[in-house]
Amino acid sequence: PGRHARLLDDGSLAYNGSLVGAESGVEPLFDMWRKYGGGSMARYDASGNLLSEHVDALQHHDANHLDDGSILYASVEPLTGNRARAVRGGFPGTEALGGDKGDVVYADVINHVDAQGRPLWQWRAFEHLDVTTFPLQPHYWREHWPLINSVAPLGDDKVVASLRSVSAVIVIDKPTGDVVWQL
Repeated sequence: PGRHARLLDDGSLAYNGSLVGAESGVEPLFDMWRKYGGGSMARYDASGNLLSEHVDALQHHDANHLDDGSILYASVEPLTGNRARAVRGGFPGTEALGGDKGDVVYADVINHVDAQGRPLWQWRAFEHLDVTTFPLQPHYWREHWPLINSVAPLGDDKVVASLRSVSAVIVIDKPTGDVVWQL
């Protein structure tokens, strides 16, 4: 199933699809993952032929296919134990179930990969966002923090991201990973 699509300057179609579902055999990480989990970031020519595809089962929401063939996208990583408990706010007791690992909070990661899927840059929310400055809003479940809805490049050295469940927009300096602006 499809998530997002747009025509690129070269005439190809960037298409982001979901791997979650009965047909793919990919199980959702938590209940809402069925709604916004992605995983397939592909480009097709005008005849519908697959030109390239990058697959990351942890990708969700947005994926920007850039003119050089690279992709900037949001994904998640699991936080357990003290790291999961460090995330503030949200509706108590709504963490994702992690089996023998205990409760899990999935934290966002922004990835930039080249046209062959090789990592160019990565930013981890838990390493760069202060959990007390960016708490979950009280009505959000604690399964996903800070829930990046969209991510886009700002020139060559900055990235803008909207953080739904903490009601913020941030600009990240790529060389340092620092948040240099927030709303």
